[in-house]
Amino acid sequence: SVTRYRTRNEALRYEEELTSIPLSLALKKMFWFSRSPWVPYVSAGATYAWLDAAQATVERSGDGVRLLAPLRVDRAAERERDQWRLSGALGLSRKVGHTVIQVECRYDHALSDLTLDVGPYTNPIRLSSVVVSAGLQYIIRYHSRNRIYK
Repeated sequence: SVTRYRTRNEALRYEEELTSIPLSLALKKMFWFSRSPWVPYVSAGATYAWLDAAQATVERSGDGVRLLAPLRVDRAAERERDQWRLSGALGLSRKVGHTVIQVECRYDHALSDLTLDVGPYTNPIRLSSVVVSAGLQYIIRYHSRNRIYK
């Protein structure tokens, strides 16, 4: 997973790219309505993500006389490697032949700070997010007792 965030003012532009390896576990409840082809669902879960890399790009405006080149800085040593999040989602899916179309909106709430408590930069930062996704799923074969077989 790759996450980017950025901030800036008149003298500085800061952008950081975080690369992590997430492992998620969630429960999903689908609501089957007999007359509707749409199947709404809700899900709730938790994610553990191991932060693999944190690369920052710093651009400075200079003092009007000198041109300062952008810096590329490795921030991994200043970041908490273990990231924990809770999530909740609302979604809608529809079967068309052997294809399932799905749209989902998910909120991920960060439980752990991104920054460490020691070192020169100790501002507590937590990165929560809202994710909107769309997907296609192709079903090769249905089991005869599957609810959406018909």
